[in-house]
Amino acid sequence: MFTPPLAVWWIFHELHVFRNRRYGVLTVYDGDKPIHRSVVTPGWFRFPFMAVDDLQIGDTWTDPDYRGRGIASEAIRKVAALERTTCGRLWYLTEEANLASIRAAEKAGLSRYRIGHRTRRLGLRLLGAFVPTRESPG
Repeated sequence: MFTPPLAVWWIFHELHVFRNRRYGVLTVYDGDKPIHRSVVTPGWFRFPFMAVDDLQIGDTWTDPDYRGRGIASEAIRKVAALERTTCGRLWYLTEEANLASIRAAEKAGLSRYRIGHRTRRLGLRLLGAFVPTRESPG
């Protein structure tokens, strides 16, 4: 399942944009059909709070026909189990309004740590950074 977002992550990996070489993708299939992906990336300029050995589970996607079945939670749990003992911190970032993503992460055993916002650089959100700003209320 080589999609445009995966192409960007692969290019970042090849150009050494990431702070370490621990980039990876977990893909779940139903037969030959890809139904879920979770991308694991090291820190880079958009995530200045991440240490060199930290990893982030992100760019998580589930086929709409398969949502609500716990696939994302199980994939996040699997990635966390594989990576947690060999990296610094393991991060999972999502928009505060993305309740389905937050529920999937919590069902996978992750807990809310901080709330933040995205900044803009040169007027572009794409070039901005994510900045944790306050403790989570929950």
